[in-house]
Amino acid sequence: MRLGKGYELWRGPSRLDEKTEIVCIATCVGNMSQNPKTGDMMQVFYMPVDQNPWEAVKTGLDLSVCGNCQHRKLKDGT
Repeated sequence: MRLGKGYELWRGPSRLDEKTEIVCIATCVGNMSQNPKTGDMMQVFYMPVDQNPWEAVKTGLDLSVCGNCQHRKLKDGT
């Protein structure tokens, strides 16, 4: 499904908690990048459907997407 400048690739229950609906979105599809380090590259995001992604990171609700990854912000990750 086309979403403005991106595409919805998948939507369904989180495989980590099986109750939170998450979505996978691809952006930068067919757009020329101005970034010389990455060049033309598609970006893929997984995020909760009913939550602001930045709020989910701040409050720990990103668990349904990130699991116990060491890079989660609440775990002082990158």
